[in-house]
Amino acid sequence: MSLSRRRFLSTASASAAVTVLVPDVVAGEIAVAAKRAGRFRDGRFPGGVLSGDPEPRAITLLTRIDDVSGAGTVGLEVATDKGFEKVVVRKELSTSPLRGHSVKARVTGLKPYTNYYYRFMTRTTSSRVGRARTALPPDSNAPVRFAFFSCQEYSHGFYNAHAAMAREDLDFVVCLGD
Repeated sequence: MSLSRRRFLSTASASAAVTVLVPDVVAGEIAVAAKRAGRFRDGRFPGGVLSGDPEPRAITLLTRIDDVSGAGTVGLEVATDKGFEKVVVRKELSTSPLRGHSVKARVTGLKPYTNYYYRFMTRTTSSRVGRARTALPPDSNAPVRFAFFSCQEYSHGFYNAHAAMAREDLDFVVCLGD
């Protein structure tokens, strides 16, 4: 199944809204049902992975799983290397249709201004590996490298701004809109 940009954005927006708006009581019920069901056997991560809200010792990681039904859990691993030989965090994250099968984790206890690699997993599949960097310590005088993108049109270059930014060593990327 091909995932159009429009469908991805509408699905991601709906998942984000559900994640933010689901009351804590319902979230607790989701967690209980998901833990009882255990880790999903299969599933896909067509939207990839996302990181954000970096602090010197924490980062938020998100994804959404497709081709699953009901409540269940998704594994999360965070490592200091791409090969996941030095895993520093392992978590089980609960989700259900009420959350659009999105998962979100606040990972704490990390080192400042350090690159971390992360992936989400079912019993048989894994997401792409993401990279996130924690923020500089508050007393740092090191420069921070920002980039932004906006006004994308697929027919004008296959999102070449994304490819250019991926080659840079950036600390923060902002989308100013489309």
